[in-house]
Amino acid sequence: MTTPTFPVNSTASNSYPFVTKAQVAERLKTDTSFCLEALQVLVRRQTDDERETSSTKWKNRRGLMSSHAVRGTAIAAKLASGEELSPEETDRACEIASHYVKQLTAHYRAEQEVALDETERAKVKATFGV
Repeated sequence: MTTPTFPVNSTASNSYPFVTKAQVAERLKTDTSFCLEALQVLVRRQTDDERETSSTKWKNRRGLMSSHAVRGTAIAAKLASGEELSPEETDRACEIASHYVKQLTAHYRAEQEVALDETERAKVKATFGV
């Protein structure tokens, strides 16, 4: 699975180099394939025992909340096995993923930060304190 790319926020006057919550929210509203990838990210963020039982056991703010765990895990399993989703399942996947903008933003930001070399990371930290 490829990681979705986000353009540098070039419209911002401060040139913030990481994805923003607004960008993630917009992609979730307009890009179905991104929604499906985001749901899979959320399920991967569940703990092993949560994935095995399609439930939420820990209050760790990772993965799906209990009201989304069963359905979200089932849809993600279909995606992982290459099965085609029904239009209803696709809509449900997008609806579920839309509840996790903050968590998804943190996930993609962390991936972007890891991709920076040490010089770029130091420059970003000096400029933005992140």
